[in-house]
Amino acid sequence: YDRRRMVRDSLLERVIGTAVEMSDARRIVTGVLIAHQERHGALAGKVDESILSMGADDAAAVQMFAALISGDHESARQQFPKMLTGLRQTSLLYIPLSRGGDPVKIFFTRLRQRMLHHLLHRMPRRGLFVEACRMVEAARLMEQHNPIGTGAVTEFDGLFRIGFRSLVTSLVASVRSWPEAPKNSRTQELISLLESLTETMLSSWLSHSQTLRLSSLETVADEGNWEQLVSFIRRYGDPLFTQAFLKLSNIRAILHQGVAHWITTVLESHEDIKRTALFEDLAGGDLSMREAERWLTLVFESILDHHAEFLDYNSTTTQSDRGDLIYMFHDFLRLRVRYDRVAWNLKPVFLAHEILVRSRFDNAAVIWRRSLSERIGAKADIYVTKLRSLQREYAMRMPTVADRILERFVQPMTIDRMRALIEPAARDAEANRSSGAFDLLQREADLLTQHPTGVGLDMPAWLAALEEEVEMVAKRHGGNEVDVMSLVTMPIRPLDREELKGQLNAARRQGRRLPYMGK
Repeated sequence: YDRRRMVRDSLLERVIGTAVEMSDARRIVTGVLIAHQERHGALAGKVDESILSMGADDAAAVQMFAALISGDHESARQQFPKMLTGLRQTSLLYIPLSRGGDPVKIFFTRLRQRMLHHLLHRMPRRGLFVEACRMVEAARLMEQHNPIGTGAVTEFDGLFRIGFRSLVTSLVASVRSWPEAPKNSRTQELISLLESLTETMLSSWLSHSQTLRLSSLETVADEGNWEQLVSFIRRYGDPLFTQAFLKLSNIRAILHQGVAHWITTVLESHEDIKRTALFEDLAGGDLSMREAERWLTLVFESILDHHAEFLDYNSTTTQSDRGDLIYMFHDFLRLRVRYDRVAWNLKPVFLAHEILVRSRFDNAAVIWRRSLSERIGAKADIYVTKLRSLQREYAMRMPTVADRILERFVQPMTIDRMRALIEPAARDAEANRSSGAFDLLQREADLLTQHPTGVGLDMPAWLAALEEEVEMVAKRHGGNEVDVMSLVTMPIRPLDREELKGQLNAARRQGRRLPYMGK
């Protein structure tokens, strides 16, 4: 059942993906034609016909896209309110196929998301910083004001990442274009501007984060709910929550049909599992269906969300042989989830650092890393202390959880710095010359190898990241890697000091007040 369902969903995903690509290509081509119709009058009729066949929100977005392509940033700025108003009543959420989502609705939502991707990538490159910040906040409000029900998938993090990356890249390019100034002065000015931009964008990011569930275990963050879960597991966990039953295919199939439906089916059957304490208490009325469904769903979803950690638990602990002790595993996961929440909130800070190291602003990147380390160091210590306490209490190490906590929030920036060294090291190797970038990369790798991570089942995360970067660089150099965003590219319009500061100040003052999103 699980295999057939996955094959069906995979086929539908390919059909939806192909339809999105075809429709997106049509809109991009239309935008390019509009941008060039003044120089080529013969295009006018075809453009008008194509625009008339689009919806109002699509047409407004394509018109703005055309203005960006032609370099008319003032026209794009004037069209922005109309485009944003057209999107007001639309949603960026969809129910996935795995939860019974409608393929047609998924198609239209993803197509809308794709157009926002294009605009958010290119607006900052044309100097429209204020408008890009407003569009990111508008995307968040579109999800908040147009909910579609339980199980909806949000793509806001992807939209935010594209928009924020483009904003930081354009800011860095603008600062680089300014007249020469003392090195330290330029670095400090860049850091100041980047902090202003990041603080402005953090407002949208944190507001979104508050509505996002990173893990089902966040529902047992408080001690009251946690004690109820522990009590349920101790009473009914064995033999239900053992390796023999908690196979990935079993969990997916149960969650897909619904836990309540599965419980009812078992109660009406003659399966051996019916003779366990859980189903005996359900049949005798000592346990309510609602309570059983709640805690079973939580356990199943948590294992599905954290399957790598579950494999770690099964392969490195003796407690995994007893289903009534799986709450120990969940206690480690609760700590991991709390850590991940803080790391998630810091995503914009990590993204800004990544752009700095890839833009070769090394001094600014060092200051950025040091600043975060100083601000977050005390909180990192708290998580490490709690980790050691759990390891002693349960006599378990849980390497996959421990490795994550011991990153202390700053190791992702070390990995970003190493990834940024790969391309210059590859260029030096091709030119057959000594490479300072490679020497630095080797030193960083030597430091990381001194502290083995994981349980030996998977490649260390930092090594997998480096391998991915090497493959991307090799494909680009070999002409085999196509960057979709660069197919219809446009140069960055550097802003002078006053205009850039003025736009950042305007974006900060605007905050989360969007004049075009009122009812």
